[in-house]
Amino acid sequence: MNDKTKILILGFGALGRALAHRHGAHYEFRGIKRTPLASAPCPVLLMPIMDAGIVDSLAWADHVVFCPAASTSDLEAYRATYLDNMVSIIARMAERRITPRSVILISSTGVYPESMEEFIDETHEPVVKTERQEILLQTERALIDSGLPYVVLRCGGLYGEGRGDFLARLADGRITSAMLSGQFVHFIHVNDVCDAIDLAISRNVTGEIFNLVDDSQIRRAEFYRFLSSLYGLPIPDGGSPPEIVRDRLISNAKAKSQLGLTLSSPRITDYLQRTAASPS
Repeated sequence: MNDKTKILILGFGALGRALAHRHGAHYEFRGIKRTPLASAPCPVLLMPIMDAGIVDSLAWADHVVFCPAASTSDLEAYRATYLDNMVSIIARMAERRITPRSVILISSTGVYPESMEEFIDETHEPVVKTERQEILLQTERALIDSGLPYVVLRCGGLYGEGRGDFLARLADGRITSAMLSGQFVHFIHVNDVCDAIDLAISRNVTGEIFNLVDDSQIRRAEFYRFLSSLYGLPIPDGGSPPEIVRDRLISNAKAKSQLGLTLSSPRITDYLQRTAASPS
């Protein structure tokens, strides 16, 4: 008899694949995805998250990881991917009286506006500055207010296998001189997000919000110049960066002290140097 804890991953992509590979020995995974996925490491059901057929999987799961990703930058698609899907899942659970042990929302440090000069931890109350930020915060609030046991993981930009192709961005001219600001940028390795999920589940953590960022504390200009040097590609001229940029530095102290997270990749620059030097 299989007595493994059952984890349902809503929006099975690079993070879902990494989670199933990294912690497959401890949990039984099932994914939900709209489009086919080659060589999935666990059963993946093809359906929209809002499909009524998802109820059986919700009832099956001990824990639910909510991590869909918008396929376009269109605002309505963004709203449908995050807020509408979350509201639908909450409604299905309420209707069928399904209460998992936890619902883990993969959110973003994008809930914190960039126009501030502060050291940001989870006690900071975000002030809405953009529509996307508002959608993310509404998604978090919908889960928190639902009465379901929740964990919110506010992640920096994900990198690692399947995420963060910085070489392609530089080669395609998507990084320009206009982006060389003094602002701090925040990243987190996909494996560290997987480990945070594992810790939240194994330690029965609920009712908490955690910032997930690595220890880089690197500014955008420094990071992009590092990429240019690493890959031997110039940064194309796109004009001058803004002269004055209000800063914010996001803390990962709570994830380390209360969740017990030990970062497998403390600095993105070290990781990229290792992978660039490794034979393909």
